[in-house]
Amino acid sequence: MNRVILGFIVLLFLSCGHSKKDFVAVDFREIKDCNKNGIPNDSSVEYYPIELFRDTFSGFFNGYDIFRNSDMSKKQFARIFKVNIKTLKDTFEVVTKDTKLLSLYSYMYYKMHESVLYSHYLDKEVYRLTSISSNYHSPLVVTIEKYRDSVVLITKQLNRSVDFPFIKNPGPVVYVAPINPNNLDKKEKQRCKAIQKSLEDSIAKIYRNCNYHLVMNKRVRISRVAWDSLEVLVDSAKFWRSKPELNLSQVEADGSRMIFEGHSENGYQIRIIPSLHLYRERNVKAGRDNYDSKNNYTKIFRFIARQTNLKDEDIY
Repeated sequence: MNRVILGFIVLLFLSCGHSKKDFVAVDFREIKDCNKNGIPNDSSVEYYPIELFRDTFSGFFNGYDIFRNSDMSKKQFARIFKVNIKTLKDTFEVVTKDTKLLSLYSYMYYKMHESVLYSHYLDKEVYRLTSISSNYHSPLVVTIEKYRDSVVLITKQLNRSVDFPFIKNPGPVVYVAPINPNNLDKKEKQRCKAIQKSLEDSIAKIYRNCNYHLVMNKRVRISRVAWDSLEVLVDSAKFWRSKPELNLSQVEADGSRMIFEGHSENGYQIRIIPSLHLYRERNVKAGRDNYDSKNNYTKIFRFIARQTNLKDEDIY
């Protein structure tokens, strides 16, 4: 009886917390290079909405320069430089964050055969956790999808980290087999030297950097109870009721980064997961100062990690 009551409370909590009017999400937009499953046909497609990389700062113009209000208010400027405040025109400045990492991660998702979650509604609910591990370990993506009453957990990992430099559309890659010069005549040896020299060219090195493939691609069914439990954690973190946050330069002290995305009929949402601090479950002293047991996103990470049956070291 207690379990029935608890289940009813959970369902009531979810139905109340996920009403359309409470959602703060990025609206879907149709990307022509994506198929119905959200898989892009070309690696140039951006997997995160580009508008999340643009910030608008209000400021004012003094006739020569634009000043951000965060640097100096219009009133302060007028007082310090003894000018008429009415001559200072209101303006704004659009600042674009570094999009190199956007290109790198998009290329990574493309090589992992992942869907673009903000292109259009995929007729299912999706949560995706991306783990960019420290020390240049291979990236890992864990996706939990719910279609009607079926819930599937998908775990993918690349063979290596995605590094610069790389070309997203290098065209056909020509493989040149190693040749034993001892078995060639003088003319063939000269030709081989020319081939070797061409392979030392920087562009050829970039072409070689296209060697990415999945070393893990597991797909298993999990229970609807697990999905409902994840929804409770997501709601506790106010994931769907807070502004999307994406700062790819934000990393943990060891250089790792966690990104959590959501996809539902109401739109797309994304957050950087801060302060993971998993040490308590690594048999380190429970009172360690940098363990944040109250961080809701840490709880989400821990829950998803348990569903994969991977160890902390494998996913973090």
